[in-house]
Amino acid sequence: SGNMVVTSQTPELLKEYQPDGTFVRNIYLNQPAGTAYAGDGGYRSPYSIAADPTTGDLLVGFLDPGAGNPTFIQRIDPTNCTTEAIGNPAGSSRDRCAVLDTIGIGSLAVGVGATSSNNATFAIEVEPRTGDIYVGQRSGLISIFAADGTAKGKFSAFGNGNANGQTNTVRGMAFDANGFMYVTVAEGTANTRVEIFARTPDPITSLTGAYTSAAKTEAVLQWDALALGVTADSQSPMRDYVIEQSTNGGATWSVVNTPIGTGATQTLTGLNPALTYQFRVSAWNEAGNGDWAMTPLDDFADETLEATITGDASLTRTYEWDIEKTATNKDSLAVD
Repeated sequence: SGNMVVTSQTPELLKEYQPDGTFVRNIYLNQPAGTAYAGDGGYRSPYSIAADPTTGDLLVGFLDPGAGNPTFIQRIDPTNCTTEAIGNPAGSSRDRCAVLDTIGIGSLAVGVGATSSNNATFAIEVEPRTGDIYVGQRSGLISIFAADGTAKGKFSAFGNGNANGQTNTVRGMAFDANGFMYVTVAEGTANTRVEIFARTPDPITSLTGAYTSAAKTEAVLQWDALALGVTADSQSPMRDYVIEQSTNGGATWSVVNTPIGTGATQTLTGLNPALTYQFRVSAWNEAGNGDWAMTPLDDFADETLEATITGDASLTRTYEWDIEKTATNKDSLAVD
């Protein structure tokens, strides 16, 4: 509708306004005791709200529910409501709207109860491309849920703290047109900042490696090229492929010095024929690296070509070819 809906913490309400600020209605949130879990008092003091851009539903988070009680958010349908009159102030009313889902019990934090904001849900945002729901609480990592409420994990992978890439006391979240996420971190402290997150590249696939000659001093690696630019799933632009090598069965790895680039093939020179090599390749962007793919090197092998000659059986013909593999494709043959 384009209307604004805001939280009103003490009276357990959401308040709806038209874009020009005209008041529309109150949406009352308290529910019968035992609604969400055994022992649920039904008290709903809202602390965060988001609108699902696909369905128009409201996603509401609440204050710390008290020591030992699970925290959760609820999906509310603002179009499926009943209106009831209230006596204070005289002539006023409020709507009770249908709760479609209770999300996060068993996944979000358990209440502490020392203050109402200990494990309050400070921020909720829906990722518009996937419909995933991101939930930020005061003392924990951002939790991610599918649109149906299924838990999908925690964010960020770098943990809870104040180092780069870590999250702590998230007060605000937003997504831009690329799907990049902007997060206000460590609100109210000297470490307050905005962090920008994007997805890392896809894993490498179809990686192969082969020596280019029997001397075993040169080899070629090839793999499937990844998309360039911002991807549909919010990966930031791919910047480079990194190649690493191991000569001890994968116990340790070292980076191979190669030019920065996005080409999906690389010739490696200066190899020691006395060593047994393994190589792994990963794609990198500003968000980090995707999963590696790993390969040994196929041995170079001479090829035998057999030819059948048709014609006069009384004549004897002898044909000879020298066959060598090309340097860029181990399955190609060139005839001298």
